[in-house]
Amino acid sequence: MDLNNKDGETGPPGPNNRPQEPLARGIVDDDDGLSDFGSPKRGPTLSTSTSSFEALDPHDPNLSHLATLMFSHTSNYLQGELSAVLEDYALLEQMNKATITKYADMRQIGGSVSRALKDLNEKF
Repeated sequence: MDLNNKDGETGPPGPNNRPQEPLARGIVDDDDGLSDFGSPKRGPTLSTSTSSFEALDPHDPNLSHLATLMFSHTSNYLQGELSAVLEDYALLEQMNKATITKYADMRQIGGSVSRALKDLNEKF
């Protein structure tokens, strides 16, 4: 039982024992039918995470430089990984072609041996 709640009020007590107003989450505008989901700095959102990015707010130039550097290094790393995979793929392709030619040669040799054995069996 809540001792701060007087006169049989229901719900959590707010300042001066008045019920708190519900948060304006997902209120639909009657005019345009769009939901009023603001940014983390300007109002409630659906997301529980917060973002420090606001398009019109100025940013720290050092932070922007470091972020650009990070993305550049990440790009270089990913391109290196992709080029290594591409080289591996090219090597596998060369190995497959060499294997195909080897098997073709072995098939010819096997056919020649088979004909030679057949000829020998007919003679004896």
